[in-house]
Formats: sequence, structure tokens, C-alpha cells
Amino acid sequence: MGIDVLGPLTIEGDQKALGRRDRVVVAALAVHPGEVVSAEQLADVLWGEQLPPSWPKVVQGCVVRLRKVLGTHAIETLPLGYRLVVPLDEIDAQRFDRAVVRARELLAADEPERAGVVLADALTLWRGRPLTELDGWDAARVETARPAA
Repeated sequence: MGIDVLGPLTIEGDQKALGRRDRVVVAALAVHPGEVVSAEQLADVLWGEQLPPSWPKVVQGCVVRLRKVLGTHAIETLPLGYRLVVPLDEIDAQRFDRAVVRARELLAADEPERAGVVLADALTLWRGRPLTELDGWDAARVETARPAA
């Protein structure tokens, strides 16, 4: 299972498998893998300040559909919200961050050629502007503006 956010969101390389709301929810969860994201935060990224009365059911519906695509245990429901619990290697942004850390280690070990190879491989993960589904959401703005690990 691959969740790619370094460009238009794709799951297993398929960009059209999910509706807009489902893409927004999985992207929001992928920004903080392993951390709880509240239903209110997900509603905020979906609608901003203009929440429809049915927003809790819509968020629940998105999670149900995402579990069908990602696997039933990929998203946990907790008292405070939802948590994406896929291996970090399944999220391209996480793989990129780990590659940057590895390249720095190689540079510190005076292995610039190997560091260059690791970074070149990491750059292939980028397919365009990251987290486009989350335009306007503060958490995504912070994530896209931060320097690489």
C-alpha cells in the first residue's frame, strides 16, 4: 500500500480511486501519521468555517471508505479522533525524510557519492506540488514549508 502526497495524492499509484473528500481526509491523516487527528480538524480541512450540519457523518463516511481502500486496520478510531497506522515506509513523504537523514549521515561519514545517490533516489518521489488537497489548511502549510528532515 502506498500513500503518495509529494504531488497529487495517489493510493497505490491510482489518482482516481478516491473522491475529493476522501483524498482530503487521507492527506490530512498522512500529514501526521501515527498521531490522532480530531474529527473537528478533518471537518475544518474539508469545509473551513462553513460546516454542514451532517459533518460528523460525512467524516465517518470518509473513514469507512478509506478503510476499504487502505485496509480495515489502517485508520484507528479513538476517543479524540482518527489515527493513520500504516508503516511509515508506505508514505512517500516519510521515505523522503528518512532518505535526507541517511544522506546527511553519509556526508558526515565522508561518503558524498553515496549521499548523492540516496538524494537522487529521494528526489524521484516528488511528482509535483505536495499536499495539494490540503490547500489553505494551516497544518499542511506548516508541513510543506518545513525544511526536510
